[in-house]
Amino acid sequence: MAVAMTLVLGACSEEDDPAAQPSTTTQVTPPKTTPASPSPPCAGEIASGDRLPGTLEGDVDGDGRVDEIYLVRSDAANAECRTLLVVRAAGTTYAISTEDPDMPSSLPQPRLNRLAHVDDEGGAEVLVDVEAGAATQFVAMFTIDGGDLVRVRLAGDAGLGDLFPYGGSVGHIEASNCPVDDSSDVVIALATPRGSRYLVERTYYDLDDGTLVEVARDEERLEVAALSREHDYVTSPFGSCLVNP
Repeated sequence: MAVAMTLVLGACSEEDDPAAQPSTTTQVTPPKTTPASPSPPCAGEIASGDRLPGTLEGDVDGDGRVDEIYLVRSDAANAECRTLLVVRAAGTTYAISTEDPDMPSSLPQPRLNRLAHVDDEGGAEVLVDVEAGAATQFVAMFTIDGGDLVRVRLAGDAGLGDLFPYGGSVGHIEASNCPVDDSSDVVIALATPRGSRYLVERTYYDLDDGTLVEVARDEERLEVAALSREHDYVTSPFGSCLVNP
């Protein structure tokens, strides 16, 4: 499932148990199967919207069972409910809008990217492509936190909003991934040309209650050939922590 990213430098514009049976003396009450999300303004769109192409499968809620993940689209819905990410788990259906009404998008519609184990708690995180520039693409990250499906927020002043970039052009090459040494949960890297080399600036984050909090920064200068082999870039976005790569 992992896809290696090929860096094309100079060719693009810079603008760019089944459960155990109860004994005969024990009575078990089945759990309720009430959908957990979304809030009422978007709830009807799960049934009335059109299911978009593409499905992911994996354990998102952390119960050890495989969940089904897909997108539902309703062009007639309010902007904040137009596209929903749905996680259909055993006994519960989670959903959340992928839309940000305050941020215009150049993509005709969001699309599923992949599942990744960003941290070592609970289930996998869901990555959805929600924006694209001339050369750089951006995913949003969603996770189950406190029993709800939430969008992962990026704390601090990175200037990215809550988006995770990957790709780029000769003038700026971005990557979002899990660090190779497991020292933190997420690394976002930006490479910009400095003479015959690239300056790679990395920011590291830990995932805490649905928010990525900055914990460290570093930088180094790399030759072009070395950059094309750099871990953060080769497997971006989040290819080093894929579910069933």
